[in-house]
Amino acid sequence: MMCTWRPAISAGARKTALLALALCAFPLSFAWGMQIFEHLIPCPLCLVERWPYYFGTALAALALALPGRAARAVLWLVTACLLVSVGLAAVHAGVEFHWWKSPLAACNAPNLTGLSLAERLAAMPAVPQRPCEDPDYPLPFLPISFVQLGLLYAISAATMLLFVQLRDARRRFE
Repeated sequence: MMCTWRPAISAGARKTALLALALCAFPLSFAWGMQIFEHLIPCPLCLVERWPYYFGTALAALALALPGRAARAVLWLVTACLLVSVGLAAVHAGVEFHWWKSPLAACNAPNLTGLSLAERLAAMPAVPQRPCEDPDYPLPFLPISFVQLGLLYAISAATMLLFVQLRDARRRFE
C-alpha cells in the first residue's frame, strides 16, 4: 500500500488564506513603514486600529496550516477581523471630522482645572502623544487623510474577502 501526500488545505482555501494574509499584512507594513521611515507618530486610535490586522494576520497564517473545514472557519474569523477594522476606522474618521469625541481617554486632553502646578506637571504623560483629531495628508494636492484612506482600505478589504468567502461557500454547495 502506497501512501500519498495530500495538502492539508484545498487550493481554493489556500488562495483565500493567502489573500486574507496579504489583506491583513499590507496595512500593518504600510503603517510601520510610515512610522519608521517617515517618522509619523501614530495617535492612540491609530494603534488600536492595528489590532484587528494583527489578529487577522495571525489567523490567516493559521488557516494556511489547518485542514479544509477548520481553515474555512478560521477564514471567516479573519473576515470578522476585517469588519471590525471597518468599524474602528469609521470611529477614527468621525473623531477626525469632529463628529464625536474619541472613545479613548488617551486621545482627549485631561481636565486639569483646580489642580496646582505640581499636580498638573505630574498628570502630564511621560511620552508626548499625538491628538487623534489631527489629520495627516499623504499628498499635498489630495484632501484625503491617512485615516480616511485607512477607512476606504478597510471597507475594500473586508468587502473583497467577504465576497470571496461567499463565492467559495456557494461553489461548495452547488
